[in-house]
Amino acid sequence: MIDKILLEKKSSKIEVEIFFDYLNNNFGDGEVLPNNHIENIFERKLNHETLVEYYIDTYRTLKIMNQDTDTLLNVEKEKLLGFHHILIKDFKADSDFYLEQKFKKQVDNYRHLSCDEENYKIELIQDIKQLDWEGKYMNHCIATYRYIIVKGEYVGFKFFNKKSWERLTLGFSVVDNNLVFNQLKAHSNFPASKQSRDFAVDYLTKHKIKFSESNNDLK
Repeated sequence: MIDKILLEKKSSKIEVEIFFDYLNNNFGDGEVLPNNHIENIFERKLNHETLVEYYIDTYRTLKIMNQDTDTLLNVEKEKLLGFHHILIKDFKADSDFYLEQKFKKQVDNYRHLSCDEENYKIELIQDIKQLDWEGKYMNHCIATYRYIIVKGEYVGFKFFNKKSWERLTLGFSVVDNNLVFNQLKAHSNFPASKQSRDFAVDYLTKHKIKFSESNNDLK
C-alpha cells in the first residue's frame, strides 16, 4: 500500500488526490504501478496526465518484454517520450499458434458486443493480426496489450463514427469477469470528438458497461 502522506510531502494533498483519481478513472482500481514507480513519478514531477499515461504504457511494455522495469526509474522527464517511442518501435512479441488461439478464445466471449447502429459501428478486434494492424493504423500502443488480452484482462474494439467518418479504438478492462470502460482513442492517441464521445456513452449505457463520466476520454 502506497504511503500517500509521504507523497503529500513531495507534492501536495490536492495533487495526490487528483493523481489517484486520474489512475482510478482511467486505469481502474487495481495496482497500476508498484510503489517505487509511483514515488518516482512524484519525485520527478511526472504527474501530468499525458506523461503518466506514457509512463504506465512504457512500464507495461517493459514487463511484457521481460525487461527490467526499474530501468524506467532512471529515465529523465524530458527523455520519457523518446524512450517510450523507441521501446514501442522495437517491441517484438511472439505471435505463435498457441498464443493466437488463446487470444481468439478470450475475445470470442465479447463478440456479441460488436454492433452496427445508425450513427456508429463497433467491431471486435478478433485476432493478433488485427490487433497489430490496429496499432499501426491508429499509431498507438494497443498492440502491446496482446498478453493482457490473452490473460483475459482486456478486450479491444474498432469504433467507426458513421456521421463524421472518425475512426477510433475502444478498449475495456476486464474486472471480475465484467467489462469496465478504459479508453476511447483517435489516431495517435488524440481525444475523440464530442460527437463520438456521446455515441460511446450511448453504447456503454445500452450494453450496461461500467464507466465513469469523469474519465478523460469521455469528457
